[in-house]
This record gives sequence, C-alpha cells and structure tokens, in this order.
Amino acid sequence: MNIKGIDVSVWQGKIDWEKVKADGIVFAMIRVGYGSSQGDNCKMDTYFKANVEGALAAGVKVGIYFYSYAKSAQAAAKEAAWVVKQIAPYKGRILYPIAYDLEDDKQAGLGRDVLTAMVTAFCTTIEAAGYYASFYCNTNWCKNMLNMDNLKGFDLWLAQWTSQPTTAYSFGMWQRSSSGSVAGINGRVDLDVAYKDYAAIIKRAGLNGYKETAQPAQEPEKPAQPTKTHDVNDTRKKIVQKAIGELGVCEPTGDDKYIRWYNTEVLKTWSLPLDAAWCAMWVSYVTNYLAGIARDIVKPYCGCSTGMAFFKAQGVFHPSAACGGTYTPLPADIVFFKDKKSTAESTHTGLVEYAKDGVLHTIEGNTSNAVKRRQYDLNDTYIVGYAAPDYGKENIDSMTKAELKQLIREVIAEDNPTYADLKDVPAYWQEQAKALLDAGAVNGGTPADVNPTDLNLRHETLKAVIIASLYHDANTPEK
Repeated sequence: MNIKGIDVSVWQGKIDWEKVKADGIVFAMIRVGYGSSQGDNCKMDTYFKANVEGALAAGVKVGIYFYSYAKSAQAAAKEAAWVVKQIAPYKGRILYPIAYDLEDDKQAGLGRDVLTAMVTAFCTTIEAAGYYASFYCNTNWCKNMLNMDNLKGFDLWLAQWTSQPTTAYSFGMWQRSSSGSVAGINGRVDLDVAYKDYAAIIKRAGLNGYKETAQPAQEPEKPAQPTKTHDVNDTRKKIVQKAIGELGVCEPTGDDKYIRWYNTEVLKTWSLPLDAAWCAMWVSYVTNYLAGIARDIVKPYCGCSTGMAFFKAQGVFHPSAACGGTYTPLPADIVFFKDKKSTAESTHTGLVEYAKDGVLHTIEGNTSNAVKRRQYDLNDTYIVGYAAPDYGKENIDSMTKAELKQLIREVIAEDNPTYADLKDVPAYWQEQAKALLDAGAVNGGTPADVNPTDLNLRHETLKAVIIASLYHDANTPEK
C-alpha cells in the first residue's frame, strides 16, 4: 500500500488545493505551528487555517505536524496541549496522524533519554486527547538521538531523501523528497508516502474525533435460539468488549488494580511491587477476571515469556509472519512482542482487537503507563506470534469424569511445585474448593474427605477442587 502525500507549511505560500488533488495527492500533513524551549510560547503557522480548510474542501485528507523547539519532556507535553487546542475546530475531519517534528539542531545535544522522553510526552498527550499520534525524524536521529526501542508504541514518520528507504526501523510514513513538484504549488514541496491506510484505521478506531464506533465490523445479530452449544465467536467478542472497556486506564497514577488483582487472586501468598510491568497482568485480568475464561484455557501470567511458553505447550501458539508463520490473528487472540535482540522470548503482550488489510489492531496494557490501542503491519518484526486459546473448550461443570481425570493428570504433571502435600494447601483454597464442590461444580467430596498424599500443586484455586475430586472418585468406576 503506497498512498501519495505531501507536507506543507507557510513556506509553500498560497496553494491551489483543487490542482493538488487533481495531481493525485491523497493526503497532506499540514504544519499547525512551532514551539519554544519551555513549551509555553507556541506560535501558529500563518497558513494553517487556509491550508486545512482548502485541503478539506478539495477532498485531500489532512494530517497535522508540529515543529518542536522544546528542551524537556515537560515542555513537549505543553506543546502537545497547545496543538490539541488549535486543531479542536477540525475534530472529526483529520484522518491522518498528529505528528511531532523533532529535528532542530538546538535539541540535538539533549541526549537520547531526554529526547526519547520528549517524544513520549508529546505523543502520550496527543493520544490522551483521543488523537492518533506519530513522530517525525530522519535516519540519523533514529540511530543516534533516540531510544527507538522505547518508542515502538508510536508510528514513525521517517525522513530519508533517497530512492528507497533503507532503515531497519518500522515506519508508517516516509518523507522521500524535499524537492518535489506538485500542481497547484509554486516551488518545491516535500513528498511523502503512507504505507498504512490511516484514514481507515482512524475511522475504525474512533480517533481524531471521528464519530464511528471504534469496533471492527460485525455480523448482524441473529435471533437468539435456545442452544447448549458454546459460541466461540461470542466469547471472543466478549473479551474484546471487556478490553475496550479498559481503554484509558492509567497506571501507576490510578489504583494499580491490575497488579493488585494479580497479587490477591493469583499469587495470594506473596506480592509483586506496584511499579512492576503490568502488560501481562492486564491480559490476565481481562480474560480471566472480566471475561471469566478458565485458567486452564488462559493461564494467568505476569511474565510475557512465561505466558508464551504456556501457550506453546498447549499447541495453540502461532509464529508471526516475520517469524515465518502464516496464521491470520483473530479477535481476542493474545499477541506477543519482542525486543530486536530477542528471538525466543517475549517482552510485551496484548490482545488482538482485529486484523484487516494487512494491519494488526491491538489493545495493550502498560503502553506509556496506560491501556491503549495500537496498530502494526502484520509483517512487523516486533511481533513474535499469537496465542489462539481454545475458547470453545468446555468448562469443568460440563466435563465427563474421564475428561476431568485427564485434566487432573495434566495439572499434576505441571512444573513449578509450590506445595508438596494437599494438607498444606492454605485455608483460602480449601474454602474456595468447598464452595465450588458444594455448588455442584464437579461430582465428589470436599477437601476434608481427601487423605493427604504426595502432590505437586501451584497457586490456582481450581486445582484444589479437581484434585480433591480425583481422589474422592479414585475408586468409582467410570461410566
């Protein structure tokens, strides 16, 4: 996908946008203004209003860029807040990103950490206002000025004036020339190519003030019919809807609910610090807690590599296209990412919202300390692969005794032993198990009926129930 575009400012003077459109230009990145070292004295580009309104009237799709002079993350955030105010009158009509132009020589000596923090501060502020954020820089800045691994959550608009881009970094837009010629513009103009259909992405996600619901297209609802068949698609939709409901939750400035839930409901006897990375715990919270997916289907995990290993062992992990796979991800699949240096491990994880037109749409926790939407090319080397959990797997209350015993055998065979004997299981397990057994979740007795034996158990509430059931029914013939 190669979409032709330009970027313009006051330096192009008065533009005949009808001629620009007729010359095959699909989009224009228009400068809204420029900043200041402290971020509190931003100025508007004197041609901004004329360019935006002229482009929109001619049917040229519009994106925005802002030239930064900031010298700190705090100043960059102020610049972003100023941009949000200036573009507010065009909310719902901007269908390309809001880009942070970082290239000024006076910023070059600030160092990687400061410059990276500035990009993060600007883009995060833009995203918090509901816009699609990106950043602009050239190959030298990518390589020598920024920590690009820390900016993977934001689209790069790459400046490289060559016949073909040669950078190893992933980017969504390329400024290929500073000396282009386009009808309707006097003199030279920057030429750009977009490799993503940003208009479609922004519309589907409901960003930039666009009014459509931020969901993938769905089949028309069919009349409900009594059935006992489990609908996997309904489960996937439920998980995605639960994930959408968490968008915008920010940690650690919030109540740390994902880490607190994991500590209380999964770990129980020890706790992770509240400043721990929480992308994996967010996936567990949405699937296990909000959507009610059983832990033998999606195991709660706080380490990305640990979670990926679990799904590999279940046979439901699929390598990404960049890793040689051919699998097309489905809504509610779990996606795993990696650093460039890693080949077998995962350093980040999230949930698939949907995939369409070669673009993966995700919802991820711990993304600039918040739950956010992200988009990636399906061939992006940052993606390791996908877990496609068996959401159609029956719950334990509908399992036959033979199926239950097979599950128990698998549970007992797992690694990570925590308790050597059933009598050592904490009281809260016993209480949970008794409640489930008394409610008829499985046939069998309560833990009190079970004689202590040599078992390997982990921190999973359900494990106490099924092991109690196994030993209670050990001498009962299978039907």
